Amino acid sequence: MKLIYVFMASVFLASCQKSPANEIKDGLEEFNFRPNNPLKPNTYFNSFALGFVEKDTVQNGETYRLKLFLVNHDKLYPSDSVSPRIKFHHGDSISWGKLYDSDKLAKVIKDTAYIKFTAKSDDLQKGEVKNYKWYGSIAVPRPEMSDSVFVIAYDYYIQQK
Repeated sequence: MKLIYVFMASVFLASCQKSPANEIKDGLEEFNFRPNNPLKPNTYFNSFALGFVEKDTVQNGETYRLKLFLVNHDKLYPSDSVSPRIKFHHGDSISWGKLYDSDKLAKVIKDTAYIKFTAKSDDLQKGEVKNYKWYGSIAVPRPEMSDSVFVIAYDYYIQQK
């Protein structure tokens, strides 16, 4: 009889834990936007860095959202045991070397970085639109070889109402 109670208690406790699938979904609903690039990854032979953005132009002070990932990552690392290091910078220009050496890692979930920041410009006049860039790097550690590093730069625009 004690064995049945122990079994029922363990089943109850196990059912109260969050599943990994729910942890990934928690807090990422805002990134559920349609990609602006109808990409078909299987049509490409090589791996490359890609970012999907919610929109290219945002109002001054709005949140800018993007997903940064590596297309065809299975050509570099077929297992889930390898985690790419994704770094990100927005605003002023930065060299690729400084970006690679920076200690600012993006939060990565299942090989994708979910990034958001406030797009702000203090020197915009009413009706003016200004061009900015964000920069990303994805480093894939490769045992007994040098890391494979992929870089991406993307223009975005801030508009003042």
